[in-house]
Amino acid sequence: KYETIHLKDGRNAVLSTARLPSGEYETMLLGQDGDEIVVATATGEEEALATFRYFKMVYSAPVLTGRYKKLSEDLKAAFAYGREHQGTDDGGTSNFDAPTIHLQGWSRKMVEAAQSGIIDDSEFVHDERFNLDVPTSCPGVPSELLNARNTWEDRAAYDEMAEKLAQMFVDNAEKRLTTMSPEVRAAGPKPIGR
Repeated sequence: KYETIHLKDGRNAVLSTARLPSGEYETMLLGQDGDEIVVATATGEEEALATFRYFKMVYSAPVLTGRYKKLSEDLKAAFAYGREHQGTDDGGTSNFDAPTIHLQGWSRKMVEAAQSGIIDDSEFVHDERFNLDVPTSCPGVPSELLNARNTWEDRAAYDEMAEKLAQMFVDNAEKRLTTMSPEVRAAGPKPIGR
């Protein structure tokens, strides 16, 4: 049995199972440059085919098509741009050059505040574009990070990007979520034209 598969690292490889002169079976995964990635021997055909299926399950990645392929390419390009321009961009259009923000700890603090009810004691401001009430303070979280707009050096660039994102939500909902009720649609983001 012989098959070309797409590896998780983006390369193609050949997966094959063959009977050896000794009567054993060998299942082998070879990289596109001929390097052995993994090899296993089996005493019987059924065991060899099971190994073949196992290698395929563990090492292969789905081949992306259509919009998912485009999304994958766009994300790879964005990460490549970020690595290439790290520390050199103006900071207003991306945060690739911003200091690392330890969101995991702060996210946990926000969840804890919501679960315990402490967040209810905070003041909130309404984000008209995203139709969200945003707390102005949360124990253990710097208040300047609670409003996404405040994390951008160029507020006009934030407004432009946020407007695009809100419009993308509206456009996607119209195309793909045709059964969404008007009440649910009204609760989501909406462009405000600023």
